[in-house]
Amino acid sequence: MKLRNVSYCLFSVILAAICGSTIAYSSSPVKDIAIDAEGRVYAATWSGITVYDKYGNTLFRFTEADGLPTNNLTSVCVAPDNIVWFGSTNGIIRFRNGKISTYTVHNGLNDNLIYSVAYSPTLGLLAGTERGVCRLAGNRFEPLDDEHEFARRRVYDIHIDQRGTAWFAKEAGLSRYANKQDRTVFRRDTLQFPVESGPVRNEIFCVATDQQNRPWVGTRTGISFFDGRKWRSFVETPQGPMGFPELLNPYVTSLCFSADGQLWIGHGNAEKGGITVMKKGSWRHVPIGRDSDAGSIYKIRSYGDRIWLATTNGIYWIADGGLGTADFSNRPMGHKFAGNPEPEPAP
Repeated sequence: MKLRNVSYCLFSVILAAICGSTIAYSSSPVKDIAIDAEGRVYAATWSGITVYDKYGNTLFRFTEADGLPTNNLTSVCVAPDNIVWFGSTNGIIRFRNGKISTYTVHNGLNDNLIYSVAYSPTLGLLAGTERGVCRLAGNRFEPLDDEHEFARRRVYDIHIDQRGTAWFAKEAGLSRYANKQDRTVFRRDTLQFPVESGPVRNEIFCVATDQQNRPWVGTRTGISFFDGRKWRSFVETPQGPMGFPELLNPYVTSLCFSADGQLWIGHGNAEKGGITVMKKGSWRHVPIGRDSDAGSIYKIRSYGDRIWLATTNGIYWIADGGLGTADFSNRPMGHKFAGNPEPEPAP
C-alpha cells in the first residue's frame, strides 16, 4: 500500500470528524461499483480505483502510479475472503488488503479487454472479454465453453442468478451456463418470425433475472424477457414505442431488480437523464441529479435499502426508505455521491 494513500486516509477521517462533511475524490466517469460486507464502496472508474467508506468518505485511490496496468477500469465484483476483482482495458486486477495483482493473456485470458466480471458461488470468478468468457481455475484463467455458436464474441455483461447460474449478455445473443451439462443459448435469426422466438435484438447490453428467475435483457431498441415458453418484447417502432409507453428511452444499458421486485432500467442517452422503474406493469421515471444530468447510466446495483448508480458523472444512490412506495415526482431522490462532469470516453 502506498504511503500517500495511508496518509490521505488518516487526513480524511480527521477532517470528516472536525467538519462533519463528506470527503471524496472525483471519480468520473464511473463504469461500475460493488459494495462489501462492511459497506465499503469500490468504484471502477476511468481514472483508476476509488474506495469509499459507507458514508462517502474516500479511503483510497489507486492509479497506474500505484501499480494498475491502466487507469481505465470497466467492472468490479466482490468475492469471498475480502478479494475484489476489477476488469479493465488491459486485463483483470485482483485487489486485496491494498495489494494489487494483474492477470492478462499471459495468465490464460483470451483477451485483455475486459467488459464484465462476476463471482458465482458455484462457478467461481468469471470474466467477460472481447473474445468470450473466461473462468479462474487456480491461478490461471481458462476459456469457458458455453456452446454459443459465437462463443468468442464480446461479452457486455455477466449476471449471477439466485441459483448461482451465470447469464452472459453478448454482442451476438444470450447464453445461460450452470455447468457443462446444463447450458442454454438464446439467439433469434434476424429473418425469423414471430419475434417471440428470441429477444428483440441479438446484441444484448445487459441481463438480469426477476423473482421467478426469468431473464430480462436490455438492447439499443428496448427490452425483452423470457417467460419460460417464449420471448416478450417492449420494442420501438417507426410509429412510436410499442409496449412501453412510459419507458424513458429505448436505449437500455443496465437492468437491476431490487428486493421488492422493482425493475430498475438505466439508459445510455445523456440527453434524457434519469432512469425508468417498472413494477407490475406500472412505469415511473426517476430524475437523477439536482444541478446536472447524470449522463449515461453504466450500471445499477441494489444493496440493502439503496439503489446505486454508476454514471458518466459519478456515483448516485437512491433511498430515503422510499423504494417501491415513494412519490418519485415529488421526492428529491438523486443524491450525488462522487464525481465531476466529464465527457464520456470511448472504450
